[in-house]
Amino acid sequence: MKKRLPFNERLNALILKKSSFLCVGLDPDMEKIPAHLKYEKNPVDLFLREIVSATKDHVIAYKANLAFFECEGNNGLQALHNLASIIPQDILLILDGKRGDIENTATKYAHTYFDQMGAHAVTVNPYMGYDAVKPFIEYADKGTFVLALTSNRGSEDFQYLQIGTEPLFQYIAKRVQVWNKSNNCGLVVGARDIEELKILRRILPDMPFLIPGVGAQGGDLKQIMAYGRDRAGTGMLVNIGRSIIFAGTGKDFAKKVSEATRSYVNEMADMMHTSWDYIK
Repeated sequence: MKKRLPFNERLNALILKKSSFLCVGLDPDMEKIPAHLKYEKNPVDLFLREIVSATKDHVIAYKANLAFFECEGNNGLQALHNLASIIPQDILLILDGKRGDIENTATKYAHTYFDQMGAHAVTVNPYMGYDAVKPFIEYADKGTFVLALTSNRGSEDFQYLQIGTEPLFQYIAKRVQVWNKSNNCGLVVGARDIEELKILRRILPDMPFLIPGVGAQGGDLKQIMAYGRDRAGTGMLVNIGRSIIFAGTGKDFAKKVSEATRSYVNEMADMMHTSWDYIK
């Protein structure tokens, strides 16, 4: 049987193959999807099929925000279970639930997401420590993106608290580096504070970052491209959601989505082979 690549190696190979860092965020908000789809049997599923069809030639990954699926009951859960079958095999599926619970519960989450739903990666919350993260990391060919630094206003409540001589988010980053024995760990790093992104990249020169916050949330793509890449020029997923999937609201919405996707990917490709400020 062919040996599977560690997740981080697979991710970087896809980045080089497609000259893209784009991860499309799938947040199927029923209040925002085109009106003509709302009368269908499963509007969420149909909307996502159109989104994937319009973007699949350009993206590295899709990140499904579980809350937007769970709140739609059976329709949302069915659409979630269908994702793995409608996404091409050379594109990664990330399930974003930021789970964090005791080990036996985390084991069930890992089994559900990786074995039953076909996810290639998940997001997890490290607050409960290593044993709550361990069941995900044990899937060596799957990715585990650990929350380190987020862009929401409340991030300062805990993430910047001093642990000895460093803030908590830096301490978490160093712990994840220790956990990364199978080369399948990454960090969730918000796009709001570029100076903190620089610090984390210096601490972790080779670990992939999942970076939300570009587009509707105002993150600066050029700065992220300049400071977010690893020392090989890869190691990064830039998640863009609302400004792509809701680029159009009419019956031609898929065309608008495709245009928005190509615009972001072209911008990334133009900058991909330029220098970046990785400090050795």
